[in-house]
Amino acid sequence: MGEERFDIVFCGELLAGFTPATVADNLARLFRATPETVARLLDGGTHTLKRNVDAATAAQYHGAMERAGARALLRPL
Repeated sequence: MGEERFDIVFCGELLAGFTPATVADNLARLFRATPETVARLLDGGTHTLKRNVDAATAAQYHGAMERAGARALLRPL
């Protein structure tokens, strides 16, 4: 049996202490994305950021998103 795999999902939830503008700037830098792309991420919908990743990769993405001020969810496959 193989290692557990995850999808990394973002539903637009910001962490306490972060403003939407700060999170938008942080995510733009993190993903090297345009402001338009980041605005779509922050639209309140559910977005899958990465699919079928191993536990180590999922933990890295989760930590990076939290440092940026955004709550990412790890959904086991």
